Amino acid sequence: MSNKKFIFIVICSISLYFYYKFGITYVPIEFLDIPSASSIDLTKGSGESKEYISDYTAYTYFDHEETSRRVVSGTSMSLGNAREDRQLRTPNKSLVALRKVTLLGEDYARLGINTFVDITFANPGSNDTGLVVITQGKASNVLDTKIEGFPSAGDYIASQIKNSVNSNFFSSNYKLMDIYVRMDAEGRNFVLPYIEIIDEKPVITGMALFKKDKMIEKIAVQDARVMNLLRENKVRGILTLQQSLKKYTDYEAISKRKVKVEKQDDNYIFTINLTIKGTIVSNTLYENLLISPEVMKKFEHDMAEHVESICHRFIEKMQNDYKVDCLELGRDAAAKYGRGKDTDWNQIVCNSKIQVNADVKLEGLGRGNYYQK
Repeated sequence: MSNKKFIFIVICSISLYFYYKFGITYVPIEFLDIPSASSIDLTKGSGESKEYISDYTAYTYFDHEETSRRVVSGTSMSLGNAREDRQLRTPNKSLVALRKVTLLGEDYARLGINTFVDITFANPGSNDTGLVVITQGKASNVLDTKIEGFPSAGDYIASQIKNSVNSNFFSSNYKLMDIYVRMDAEGRNFVLPYIEIIDEKPVITGMALFKKDKMIEKIAVQDARVMNLLRENKVRGILTLQQSLKKYTDYEAISKRKVKVEKQDDNYIFTINLTIKGTIVSNTLYENLLISPEVMKKFEHDMAEHVESICHRFIEKMQNDYKVDCLELGRDAAAKYGRGKDTDWNQIVCNSKIQVNADVKLEGLGRGNYYQK
């Protein structure tokens, strides 16, 4: 063996020794808390008398077969000190990078979640793909809920939010990273799922609307579906035309969205073009839909009118009641006409003309109708 090879092997061996000796810290799993979810609330009181309550649900492993679940809580005037207070109440180290979902109480969300965003963003060990939801009342109460078949409420809610993309035109943009890129971006406002406990289980009952870092409104699921349809691109849901309890047509569709914006003097005109394609999943309203091209065309026309109608009703609510650009139309206007002009896009969008055009296509009828005249 040549001297160069010998020296190279010695250097590599010494480097590996120091790397494994000092570069990696090994901790037995029995000495770790594995968080599945965390929550932030405010204590009762007013003004400066309030404090933060920061909880997490932890798995603790005792051996290869036994685990336990417990909630660790900390309270203080700052989230950093609440984290320290929390450490006083557990013998283990917490791995925050494994957290699946964060629950924020409505009181805290209305105060403003910038403190949560700041401390989480500053921590390189945070899970940026972790989900965030808003809860009615105290988030810690939701975190304490026991659900049969799931190790914790956090696991249940994380699966619930991830799978919500299969209906109601929900998107997958409810992660920490989505908040980072939207909270201070020009012409953008983020929205988050709103959770309530119904029949002892967490249920998505609507969406929380935000202006900057503050929650300003909670809207019901019926309005959330329409908002998602107008706001998101390539989302899935069911649209229904209904005359009575027994006469209706359900149409499962994927919606694509394009926005056009024009400026006339100081006025903006927004046009949202929706392309909706899907299949019939249930039909007792349109006779001979399976065999008649004329009936198919009538359905497409009726559904397009229905979509445009519900969209315009929601836009009217947004402009007059919510007074926030929850459709992120300001982003398109800023991209076309220039950024950095200190423009209040919430005010501009709520005072602008917004037109919705729906193009509905029927791509399939499944196996057809069970009952067909």
